[in-house]
Amino acid sequence: TLSQGQRRRATLARLALEREASLWILDEPYDALDSDGIEAVNALLAEHLARGGSVLLTSHQAAGTSAPPMNVFDLDAFA
Repeated sequence: TLSQGQRRRATLARLALEREASLWILDEPYDALDSDGIEAVNALLAEHLARGGSVLLTSHQAAGTSAPPMNVFDLDAFA
């Protein structure tokens, strides 16, 4: 059996196969990942954005220093 982090990595690995400039909607993509996993996700996001794609994601964790430039909307400000 795989750990939660390993299952998350396997699911996110499918993004590496995507080559079309499309919209990715990701719910908590950093959840259960270690720092290497977060860097890998950020690399996938940067490659996707460089191809002209878009990303909308939710997260309760920081994206880390390797994250591509983002517009951040803090919904707590509206609560």
